[in-house]
Amino acid sequence: MSPGTRAAAVVAAVAALAACGGGSAAAPSAGPTSDSVTSPVPPATTTPGSVESVLPPTSAAEPEPLTIAFVGDINFEGDIGPRLEADPASVFGPARDLLGQADLTIGNLETAIAEGGSAEPKTYTFQAPPSAFDALELAGFDAVSMANNHGVDFGAGGLDQTLAAISQTDVAVAGIGADADAAYTPVFLEAKGRRVALLAALDLRDNTWQRWGATDSSAGVARFDDRFVAAVRAADAEADLTIAYLHWAPENQFCPQAAVAPPIVDAMVEAGADIVVGAHAHMLQGAGWRGRAFVAYGLGNYLWYFQRVEETTRTGILTVTIDAENNPVTYVYDPARIQTPSGIPLPMAGAEAQEAQRLFEDLRSRPNPYDGKGGPCTDLAPAPTG
Repeated sequence: MSPGTRAAAVVAAVAALAACGGGSAAAPSAGPTSDSVTSPVPPATTTPGSVESVLPPTSAAEPEPLTIAFVGDINFEGDIGPRLEADPASVFGPARDLLGQADLTIGNLETAIAEGGSAEPKTYTFQAPPSAFDALELAGFDAVSMANNHGVDFGAGGLDQTLAAISQTDVAVAGIGADADAAYTPVFLEAKGRRVALLAALDLRDNTWQRWGATDSSAGVARFDDRFVAAVRAADAEADLTIAYLHWAPENQFCPQAAVAPPIVDAMVEAGADIVVGAHAHMLQGAGWRGRAFVAYGLGNYLWYFQRVEETTRTGILTVTIDAENNPVTYVYDPARIQTPSGIPLPMAGAEAQEAQRLFEDLRSRPNPYDGKGGPCTDLAPAPTG
């Protein structure tokens, strides 16, 4: 969170939801800064025979631009764990100086917050101690999604520990809870006079989806379903800006899966989401606008302990600027490369950064090699439309 600005995160049960069922290196500017605009009050009139009164001038200032930074997948495995144990403030390395520059910073926390217990029957299971939240807060994070396929990697006991840790941190956590009402309820963040709703859901049909989807009587993660769409719609009525953070297939592809992600984006935008962000690919995917809504299909890894291929080392901070009318209008991508074995996202500079930014822009219209049709990876526009 930026100096002098601390987002107040409030997890609130919204009645409408129950009814529906549910920042060393200086950061580049995230967008233009506008001066306050005042609206003059008409001069006071004098009624004949009355005593003239002089009214002090009043003004109505436009809201300042709001910046929201997004990053991808975060966990604390490998060499990251010992750094966390020694000094939570060191975990993100020099990236910490960039993460807190935006008014709000949001990421995808892909681990159970638990110690010990029984791992789920999966190839990869992740856990971290509650001090992970200290590392996130010290780095400037205001909120994270935990509606992903690793949030419940250590079963019921691990989930109990996770929920207990969430109750003790100032980092807002979306998409997981003691029951469906809690998991599907947005977290509300406040900054620059705006109320921002963040909701998160899992669409990956894996072990977590099958075993740990939250219900009316059991804890777990929010799943993308009709209840989640209704929750986004209800949140839109309560907030100035609504963000949906989705965890969707596939892994290790630089294009979103045409049959999965675009229809979900359509449903989210129709329900009132202003920003839709995706995760799980472990690679960067395209970003741009669907109408006036901003979409980032995949932000790849961010703080991650191993890399499969060179593409999975590419990462960065995507900062979206919100205008006075609460529309996402511009974005800035600050690229980084994840270091091995430290897992730290090291910010780029100079020609290297420029090339990484070019490659990120190219992802929006890059030919899709996965669907056999050869069309562009996304149907997103480079600027708002409509």
